[in-house]
Amino acid sequence: MNKKKIWISSIVALGIILLCGVSVFIYLNQDPFYEYGQDWFDNYSRFPLIKPYEARFWADGGFGWTIHLEGSIYERDFYSYYDVWDVQKIAVEKGVIMIYTPTENPEVDESMGEKMLYWFVIIPDQEIEKAFDQENDFLAYINQWGIQKPAWQEPDDIMTEFRHTKCLHWIPECE
Repeated sequence: MNKKKIWISSIVALGIILLCGVSVFIYLNQDPFYEYGQDWFDNYSRFPLIKPYEARFWADGGFGWTIHLEGSIYERDFYSYYDVWDVQKIAVEKGVIMIYTPTENPEVDESMGEKMLYWFVIIPDQEIEKAFDQENDFLAYINQWGIQKPAWQEPDDIMTEFRHTKCLHWIPECE
C-alpha cells in the first residue's frame, strides 16, 4: 500500500512538472532573439521588437528606453540618427514598428537647417527606416501601410508584459 502511494505521488509530481515545462519547452524552441532575459554584464534590460530591432533600457545611462537603428536616418547629407533615445511610445502593427520620443537630439543643429525628429517608422522586412518632425507627416506615411492610428504602448508596460508572459503579439509563435 505504501509503494502504491509513492508511485501515485511520483506520477502526479511528474505530470505537474511536465505541464509546467511545456511553456518552457516551447519558449526554448523560439529564435533566441525573442527570448526574455536581462544582460546584467552589460547592465541593461531589453525586449524584442521585430528582428533585428529591440528596445533597451540602460541602467547606468540617462537615455531612457533606446532603440538602435540599423542604418542611419538622413534628413540632409550632414547629419544622421543612429539611436532613438528616451522612447516614450511604441506601436507594432502589420510588420511596422512606430516610435515616438519627445527628446531633442543635441547633435542636431537647427541653424544649419537640420530638423528634430520625433516620430520614427521602421519596416524591417522592407529595410525602411524613416523619421518625421511633424506628426501629420508621420500619420500620412503609416496610412500608406494600412495603419490609421497607432495602438501606442509605453515601453515600461511592454517590458512588464514581456517579463510576465515571455510573449508580445508581434513575436512569432506568440500570436
